[in-house]
Amino acid sequence: MQSAQTMVHRATSIRAKAHRRAEILAEACRFLEDVGFDGFTMQALSKRLGLAKGTLYLYFETRETLLLALLDQKVQAWAQQLRQTIRAEVTTDEAWARSYYESVSRDPLFLQLVLRADLNLTSNVPTEALIAHKRLWADAMEWVAESTRLALSISAPKALEAVLATGFLLIGCGNQQQAYVFSQGNLPADVQAIITLFSPEKHFVSNVRRILAGIRAEPEEATI
Repeated sequence: MQSAQTMVHRATSIRAKAHRRAEILAEACRFLEDVGFDGFTMQALSKRLGLAKGTLYLYFETRETLLLALLDQKVQAWAQQLRQTIRAEVTTDEAWARSYYESVSRDPLFLQLVLRADLNLTSNVPTEALIAHKRLWADAMEWVAESTRLALSISAPKALEAVLATGFLLIGCGNQQQAYVFSQGNLPADVQAIITLFSPEKHFVSNVRRILAGIRAEPEEATI
């Protein structure tokens, strides 16, 4: 039987490790914003943290595992913030679409991680971490769907369908959104007008409204 002193020491050690892990992720986020994905290496991050490279690998087995953990953090923060916005502000389909778009746009790194997740981040990750990541995404979709159900007065299955379909649409808009930064420059008026026509937010909102209209029009599935 473990002594009380041993149990307290172990609990303290667990808290210390969790705190260090959170510190690593916070600095990794800042580092990624500074250097981008191509410049992000475990060796460079360990140097920035003042840690031995081997110590960093005790917390994250691979570069991809670390980036996936960072994405998991951002998924949770995104879902929580969007739920709060929907509950407080959303009463129409258009407001819901804009809230969805703005919730992702305010953190560009989140969208970049999402776009890379299936192609780059899951190829060198332990199975347990990948399973946990998929479950986290499923939970996040359910959380947002529940707020959507209440705000838009639709059934739970339709709310979840709306959240998922909108998520796929947003991924498709991701590359277009990155290209849209050119509109910030000093461009001729005619070119600026053309770019405005391809505003990712404008097309996202209009297409989400169509998606919601189609989902509303579908008959409810019969329950047995």
